[in-house]
Amino acid sequence: MNQPTRLMRFLQRNYRKFERRWNLLGNLFPAILLSVLTGFYIGNMWASIIGYARQTGLEDAIIVMGWLIILEGLSAFIYQKNTRPVFHQNLWILINYLKIGFLLGIFVDAFKVGS
Repeated sequence: MNQPTRLMRFLQRNYRKFERRWNLLGNLFPAILLSVLTGFYIGNMWASIIGYARQTGLEDAIIVMGWLIILEGLSAFIYQKNTRPVFHQNLWILINYLKIGFLLGIFVDAFKVGS
């Protein structure tokens, strides 16, 4: 009559994985925060500088397509389980958060331009 709920069974099965990820987040939190903020700053700078790239004759679509290919290639490499080196796991996590901050910076700058 005293059976555990599905949530408790799920937590018991996945406790080790959850604990490992929680400890990793706790150990890397300052570096992750710095990566996101640095990426945000770089994204804002890049969005401000792209106006000067128009003067060289490059179209915005070509520049954005180049960055999109780079970021999507990086995402494909990061999220593949078999190709990512295990010994640089923390470096890839920080690069991923840098990429997230960069995209967030561009997104916020688009609202600044639109208003």
